[in-house]
Amino acid sequence: MRKIENLIDKKFGLLTVESGPFRKDNLIYWNCICKCGNNKLVKSGNLKNNKTKSCGCLYKSRSKHNGNTYKHKKEYAIWNSMINRCYNKNNKDYKNYGGKGIKVCDRWKNNFSNFFNDMGLKPESMSLDRINNNGNYEPENCKWSTYIEQASNRSNNRKVPGVKKRKTKYGYTYTIEMNLKGKFLYLGSTKDFFEACCIRKSAEAKIIKLMKIIKQVKNELNSAKAQVAIKKSINKKVYN
Repeated sequence: MRKIENLIDKKFGLLTVESGPFRKDNLIYWNCICKCGNNKLVKSGNLKNNKTKSCGCLYKSRSKHNGNTYKHKKEYAIWNSMINRCYNKNNKDYKNYGGKGIKVCDRWKNNFSNFFNDMGLKPESMSLDRINNNGNYEPENCKWSTYIEQASNRSNNRKVPGVKKRKTKYGYTYTIEMNLKGKFLYLGSTKDFFEACCIRKSAEAKIIKLMKIIKQVKNELNSAKAQVAIKKSINKKVYN
């Protein structure tokens, strides 16, 4: 039997191991006391891998500090994406935000609660938008906008995914495309930029809905195949 490492008196985050080890369901547990005073029984692996750092009070504290992220998951995800775009050099969009000097104001940078208090709940079918595209993320420069409003705000650059500006002998036109797993689907063209954005967004929504249906059907088929395989296995054991 492999020797169990003694973790007594060792610290892991806010936890200090008090006693153990205890074996349960072939797993090793340690009795820990948290800095807040609560006791918690923790798996040995969770301590060593830093998966468990407190009795649960650390998460509650962070949730309270961040304006209750559990209740406002959508808004928290938007806030987190904003921070990543501006400060995480490994983020795919960093070059267009942080790489261009765009920052998040001090009031929002380390405090989701302030961001939520200033912006409120995200309206349906809207996303975070900067009024001045060259400005920073701050209360005076941000609002909730529809896809079309954001496209209008970016109209000087005319850079919207799937919408390309082309010059023809009749003037400028906007072609609409969609990339489906490496294959480009041509959706048409129009002289109106905002109409092109609407067509692209509508097609995207339909494709997403179709992909969800396909995934659901595949899961149902796989489940049916699994049930058939189990029945065959049972019948084979019974008759053999």
